[in-house]
Amino acid sequence: MQKLVFGLDEAIEAVQKAISDFGSGQRVNIAIMALPFAGKSKLLDEIVKIHPHEVTKITFSSIISNREELPLLEETNKIMVFDNCHYLYMRKIGGFDVLEEFLKMVISSDDRLYITTWNIHSWNYLDRVMDIGKYFPVQLIIPQMDQEDLKKFLLSEYEQGEIQFVNDTEVREDKIFTIVKRPVAEKSIHSRINIYSLKINKILFEMFHQNLIAKHADHYSVKPEKLHVVIKYLENIRLVW
Repeated sequence: MQKLVFGLDEAIEAVQKAISDFGSGQRVNIAIMALPFAGKSKLLDEIVKIHPHEVTKITFSSIISNREELPLLEETNKIMVFDNCHYLYMRKIGGFDVLEEFLKMVISSDDRLYITTWNIHSWNYLDRVMDIGKYFPVQLIIPQMDQEDLKKFLLSEYEQGEIQFVNDTEVREDKIFTIVKRPVAEKSIHSRINIYSLKINKILFEMFHQNLIAKHADHYSVKPEKLHVVIKYLENIRLVW
């Protein structure tokens, strides 16, 4: 029996049913939506593991800016999996050309099953402006994990007692405002004096201002419901990834 993945079992079962129905002659293309890092790529990897000789997976890792960059479907496999389909459009004039070409391919290939993943914000936008949902009758949303679910998800990859959490690191207290002392030589009195200035941690200040983090007695922590916003913010200022 296939071991299901924590947090993704219902979605995997739904995809499995669609694949089974496709084998019986009923085709219903699938769209899987989630926030960043919620597990949609992991879900697709599990589907490929279950059907290693029937599925072709294609991952878009950056914006596809012209139609020629779309992969040619020369594969013999009938189940096509496309990860990160939100890279198929841009919010500008002519920015839907590649996506429209992709959708034409989806509706014209009656002998293929298409399984796609999307950033949920991009999906909601596209569904409003071009009714993209009509191309994918099966729509699955992977819910965001809270802290406890995330811990269970990480531990689910290990046997009981195989991994332990040990706090052996020194906690560094970051502050939004810090008083900085700068010694300066004063020639007129042949001595040194201290000039004090206020140093601002711009990242913490901005995230606190946007209500993304919470202040505790001796530290700040990201609000769980704001984690995806913080990740996007750090991506935008090129601190991570």
